[in-house]
Amino acid sequence: MALQHEYLNNNGTVAFLGLSRSGKGYGWDVLNSVRSYTPITKIIAVHPCATRDEMKGLETVHLAEQIKPTPGLAIVVLKPKDAYNAIEGLAAAGIKKVWLVMAACSKDNREYAEKQGMEVVGGCPILFVEEPAFPHSFHRALAKLFGKI
Repeated sequence: MALQHEYLNNNGTVAFLGLSRSGKGYGWDVLNSVRSYTPITKIIAVHPCATRDEMKGLETVHLAEQIKPTPGLAIVVLKPKDAYNAIEGLAAAGIKKVWLVMAACSKDNREYAEKQGMEVVGGCPILFVEEPAFPHSFHRALAKLFGKI
């Protein structure tokens, strides 16, 4: 739990993987929550074919290796197979901390990231912000009840 709060209090650059070009979906929910409740100063969207216009004005790169200087954290909201491939790029970029969100945090992905020298946390960042909106507030209450946060 301490690592999750440390990650959310990152005040540097964060690479964000898993935003849809439609501007909708769970990745955007995570991004908006993180931006609302943390001091993160810069978020760079990593998407293989998106443009700044499609990412609501966020700086956009096609590969994590293109981000300079190297971000202190990456947040990955992808399907397990896509997340595994993304971890390769994050490792090549020199990123040392990664938050594998929900399905991205499979056992294989976690182990692979750790073998690449990354510090890994899993779960949903929305549960760690103050006063998440419903239904996340309900999920947060359940997670607290069962000692997950």
